[in-house]
Order: sequence, then structure tokens, then C-alpha cells
Amino acid sequence: MAAEQQQENAGKAELEALRADVDALRQDLARLADTLGARVRESVKEAAEDLPFKEQLKRAREQGEETVEQMVEKAQAHPLTGLAIAFGTGFILAALLGRGGGR
Repeated sequence: MAAEQQQENAGKAELEALRADVDALRQDLARLADTLGARVRESVKEAAEDLPFKEQLKRAREQGEETVEQMVEKAQAHPLTGLAIAFGTGFILAALLGRGGGR
């Protein structure tokens, strides 16, 4: 009878230890879920913030490429005009930069 009592007490102790381990595991999983949830929310927030910038960058690149194509077409259609504009722009920039140099 004493042996049965010892086995019953040992079984209860093991059951309590198992319950404590399950509770600790449950708490660890809850913390892990919270951490992962926070990271996912942060990643989604960053992606949402970057999206408009990427769209703006894409549009600016497309507009820049369009402008360059138009300038090339105009320069090919009117080479002397393009050369005169380039010369005039260079002259004006040189004059402006020269004045900033201490004159």
C-alpha cells in the first residue's frame, strides 16, 4: 500500500511538471506569435511606405526617358538648332560658374 501511494504521488508530481511545461510552452508560443506579428506588421508598413516612392521613381524615370527621346528626335530633325542651344547653354553655365569663382 505504501508503494502504491508513492507511485500515485510520483504520478501526480510528473503530471504537475508536465502541466507546468505545457504552460511555459504556451507562454513562449504566445510571445513568439506576438513578436512575429509585430515584425510582419512592421514589414507591411515599410513596404506600404516604400510603394509610393517606388511608383514616383518609376514615373520620374519614364518621364525622363521620354524627355530625352524627344530631345534626341528634335536634335536629329534640326541639328544646327540643337548645336546652337547646346552652345548657348554651355556659354551661360560657364558665365554663371565663372562669376561664382570669385570675380
